[in-house]
Amino acid sequence: MLDLKDRPCCVVGGGEVAGRKARTLAGCGARVTVVSPSLSAGLRRMVSSGKAVHIRSLFRPALLKGFFAVIAATDDPAVNASVSATALKSSMLVNVVDVPAASNFIVPASVSRGGIIISISTSGKAPCLARRIRLDLEKKFVPRYAARLKSVGKARRALKKRVADPAERRRIMTRLARSGS
Repeated sequence: MLDLKDRPCCVVGGGEVAGRKARTLAGCGARVTVVSPSLSAGLRRMVSSGKAVHIRSLFRPALLKGFFAVIAATDDPAVNASVSATALKSSMLVNVVDVPAASNFIVPASVSRGGIIISISTSGKAPCLARRIRLDLEKKFVPRYAARLKSVGKARRALKKRVADPAERRRIMTRLARSGS
């Protein structure tokens, strides 16, 4: 989990996968730039709404200058390898979609609701299974725990004001977290 708010991030590629990655970055508050000669409809909407900037170009190493993180999401393995090599040489974070060995970070499937964030990874072996697990968690567990988090969080704030001993607060909070489960 990284705080990408206001960080410049680049997605190389203009297709549907690149679009998903760009939406994820934008959802984290990143400043998204997409490098591609053409864009999918979804990416065109992102650009027209100001959620991303488009550099209409084939990938060139000089285009990565100044980015914090880069995602290579083209359908050309040679381009993705060049993106990876360029980013790694410049000590940037880089993810090559479906090639963990060429990446220094992964993008797990995640669910975020009501203050709860759960990330799921299959270590690159089966991203579709990670998505399925995420959907199951969203339906079966997250709504219940998000509601529970709200009440336990409120109790924690009150305890901080009333109970000076951290060990005692921890004991009380542990009991609260276990109750109602």
